[in-house]
Amino acid sequence: KTPSGDVYRFAGKRPASQSFFSASLGLTPEAAFYRGDDAYTKTNFWLNGTVTWHISRFSLATGFGLGYTFDEGRYEVAYTSLDSVGYYQAVTSYTVGTGNEIVFHTKTVGVYDSLHHLGDSRTKDRYSYLQVPLLAGFRLVDAGKVSLAIQAGPAVSFLVGSRRSDPVIRYSNATITRIDDDTPARREVTWQIWSSAVVEYRVTRQVGIYLEPSFKYYLDTPAVNEGSGYKSPVAVGLGAGLRFTFGLKKD
Repeated sequence: KTPSGDVYRFAGKRPASQSFFSASLGLTPEAAFYRGDDAYTKTNFWLNGTVTWHISRFSLATGFGLGYTFDEGRYEVAYTSLDSVGYYQAVTSYTVGTGNEIVFHTKTVGVYDSLHHLGDSRTKDRYSYLQVPLLAGFRLVDAGKVSLAIQAGPAVSFLVGSRRSDPVIRYSNATITRIDDDTPARREVTWQIWSSAVVEYRVTRQVGIYLEPSFKYYLDTPAVNEGSGYKSPVAVGLGAGLRFTFGLKKD
């Protein structure tokens, strides 16, 4: 306050918002949980490349993911085999006892018939996908060399290749009459909702190491005819890799 009564207020200089880019490359193994009457878990592997635009604490990221996902091939095998259906006692000879009784000597004879059966065979198939996410994020912690950010958004996956194994049918003393392929067809395009947390340790100003636990919820099953008993799968992953920063100004 001045002698004339005027009041002066002093405010610190507000730090300018920084805008910069980063690019990351890493590997993400994940476990996918298929929920339903025949619930099971499978393992996926992804090579992820991401470009992120940072605006102050906010960010917008996109990129690509190339990966393998594994699933079961299902085959129904119809075959016939000569099976035992019963037995009877056949008389082979007889003798006359001391009391003139007749004693029959028998042997057990098996009865066989050609019967029809249905068997189940499973194979391990591999599918290749290209994933493209669009994620919005917010940096919660920025403490020197360590930062923590969260991000979420949609992603789309495109089926780009498949490798399916032939069933190995081993039924001894049987004749294969029919093999039906009951493997569910895969969707060409699937959509997911992603969320993840990114923990980065900056080795230098331009290079960092990151860990990224992630969660995915599929909006539909990747297979077309999984059946009404199946629900959309979820996947949990843990990614790790390198991040390169461009255009970050000194404080």
